[in-house]
Formats: sequence, structure tokens, C-alpha cells
Amino acid sequence: MTSDGPLGSNDPTASGDPIASDEPVAQDRASGMRTAGAASGGDSAAFPEGVYCVRCGYHLRGTVGARCPECGYDLAGYRSPASGIPWSNRRSIGRVPAYLNTVWLVTVRTRKFCEEHAREVSYRDARLFQLVTVTLAFIPLAVALWCGVWYLRPYVQRQLDNQGLSLSWESFVAYRLIVENWLWPVVTICLWGCLIMVTGVPSYFFHPHSSPMRRQNAGVAMSHYACAPLSLMFVPIALALTMPGPVIVATLILMALLILLWWINLVRLARGMMPELRIRQTVMALMTPLLWLLLGFLILGAVLIVVFWCGVVLDSLR
Repeated sequence: MTSDGPLGSNDPTASGDPIASDEPVAQDRASGMRTAGAASGGDSAAFPEGVYCVRCGYHLRGTVGARCPECGYDLAGYRSPASGIPWSNRRSIGRVPAYLNTVWLVTVRTRKFCEEHAREVSYRDARLFQLVTVTLAFIPLAVALWCGVWYLRPYVQRQLDNQGLSLSWESFVAYRLIVENWLWPVVTICLWGCLIMVTGVPSYFFHPHSSPMRRQNAGVAMSHYACAPLSLMFVPIALALTMPGPVIVATLILMALLILLWWINLVRLARGMMPELRIRQTVMALMTPLLWLLLGFLILGAVLIVVFWCGVVLDSLR
């Protein structure tokens, strides 16, 4: 299971370059966002090509005034079709500042981020942001996994040598999983695949067929930014590795809070981008954690058990 790609027509921002516009655009130094300058003529200036209402998807080309003529939504700050997502402007502001500003925008200024639904959103940029975030979460988790195995292996090996077949079935399987050298590279690969899938699966809820195709494509792309809080996964892992023992519970709580923040981001994005679809918002909020658990079980549970028993069978045939 992978996340949805852009639907229908091609994404004109797939190259990551901002859409060209004749209107002067200023850059917000604090967030890296691009907004229209005062030279645009204020509320009387007509909207250029490529700007859509964030609420109803109405194409605002040629519209004057500060509100959408279709639904009355406040359109202040929508005077340029250029992407306001810092990550899409990383070539001009730098990759690291662009990434950090995007994490801040998605996590803290979620409502402002939702307004980008009125413009074209680069699917390729969104997937690249997801890949970088997954990598930043995967590295500390993999380090913690291998450190835990290295720490537990001597104790587990002694238990297997001393008790052997007298162990319960559950204990025997768990101990063998720890001492099998060939298994942990498989676990690491499965962890990577699990993170890729769980960060992509929410995109299936962000392209309602009742919306215009452009809004569906933008929703799919923007849903991949919601995993931004996972970039902070190194904080609880570093805490656990530097002070093992008494802080394990605090580490687990911090990890749970990051996952909760990720879920809250998805809920807020659904409300901002699909305000008229309350039932779909509720379904997304309820089903996404269930899909995360299902994918985690299938990838990190069932697959590993199958691989382990295949290894046991091969060992017995030697």
C-alpha cells in the first residue's frame, strides 16, 4: 500500500520551481513564505491565473476585491500563484531553513498552511519532504533498535543456554528473534517500509471525488506534509540512549506525543481543506490510527514472524 499520486492532469509545479507571475512578490524572512507585495494594487487588483478559493475551489482569475464571489471567503494574501510553502522555495532560501520553516508552518501555523490549498501544490516536493522526514525519524529509531538488541543479547543468550526448551513458546520465539543475527537487517528494512507506508496512507482521505481535480491533487500532496512532527523523533531517542533506565517511560510518552501531534495535524488539515465534508473528516480521524496499527502489524509483526519461522525451518534442514 502506497500513497496516492496526483490525479488527472499533470502537476505544473513538479519541478519545484515557483509558478511564474508578473506580479511583484516579497519574501517573508521569518517563514520563507512568498506573499504579494504592496505593488499589487491592494484589494482592487485582479487575481492572476492559477489562484483558487481555499474553501470552494472557485477559480479567482480576474476577480477583484478581498472576498471570494462564490462563497465569501476572505482572500487577503492570495495575490500570487507562487507557492507559499518554504520547502517549494528551498532553492532560493536554502534547504535546511526551508525544511525547518516548513515543519514550523505545518505544525504550528496549520491554518496558514491550509491556505496553500488554493494554489497548485507540487506533488514531487511533497513526497521529497515526506522522504526526508521519514529518514530523520528512521535513523534514530534504527539506532535505538540496534542498541537495544546489543544490550539484551548477552542476557537472552544466557537464558537460552541455561533453560533451552523449558522456556515457554512465547519466550523462546522472543529470545530467538533477538539472537538471530540475520534477522535484524530484515527488521530494519521493514521499519523503513512501515514508516513510508504509514506516512503515505492518510493521502487516500484527501481527494474527495466531489472536489475539483485540482483540489484533489493539492490535497493529496499536502497530506504528505502532515508527518512533519516525526522529524523530532531524535529527541526522545537521544534521551533514552543518554539516560537509559529511569527515562524509558518518559521516552515512550514523548514518542506517543509526537504521533498524537501528527494525527492532530491531519485532523486540522482535513478541516481546513475539506470544510464542507464533515463526515469524511470524521472517517479520516477514526480510520487513520486503525490503518497505522494494521500496517504496523502486517509489516513489523506478521512479516517478521513468517521470516523467522522460515529461518527456523532452514536451520532444521541443515
